[in-house]
Amino acid sequence: MTLLRECEDSDYYAYCDQDDYWYPNKLITAIKELQTIDSPALFVSTYDVCDENLDKMFTFDMKFEEPLRLQDVIIYRAPSACNMVFNHGLREVINRSNPGFVRMHDFWTFIVTLSHDYPIITMDVPLIKYRQHAGESVGITPTVMTRVKRLVRSSSKGNNERWRQAKEAYDAYRDEIPDDKRDILETVVKYRESTSNKFKLLSDRRFITSSTYINLLFRASVLMGKF
Repeated sequence: MTLLRECEDSDYYAYCDQDDYWYPNKLITAIKELQTIDSPALFVSTYDVCDENLDKMFTFDMKFEEPLRLQDVIIYRAPSACNMVFNHGLREVINRSNPGFVRMHDFWTFIVTLSHDYPIITMDVPLIKYRQHAGESVGITPTVMTRVKRLVRSSSKGNNERWRQAKEAYDAYRDEIPDDKRDILETVVKYRESTSNKFKLLSDRRFITSSTYINLLFRASVLMGKF
């Protein structure tokens, strides 16, 4: 986030992880899509997951057929930053905030974009090779059980990362975002203030995702006050 704030002005920006490999058409593909939009906007593609030698293991399913929603990103879902390209307008909006806590730069970028209802262009075509290293603690894993274990750890750590991220967005942008997005953030931000607010969040159907185990983990972490 510091680099995004301090880098030179440009028409377009992309987060680049040093160990990944970009296909030659990554930037031009994204830019052509973004050029059709006048407002702040974000482009995100899928990617090929590769081993340390960049040998392809599989193409990751980003489930773009399911709409990207603000509440889903707060709870669990954020496509990786290495797939993002965005325009100068969105960079300016991101840089208007100075959050004291950012869970990950990809989560923050999506929360800022979705809370403002800015366009997100998705493309189910791999534009990078996402390199996985043995023993990596952050990354993509093809096994459902490993994903569940990671989510359980994240939900039970008790440092309220997701709540803190929502609060940072609420404090930074509540006066400029649409009413429905402000209400989503406010419902999360205020859940720890009272038992009634906690059950308001638990019963809010907007926070039901397409994944049963995500829904269970979300509700368990809210009940324990660790969300």
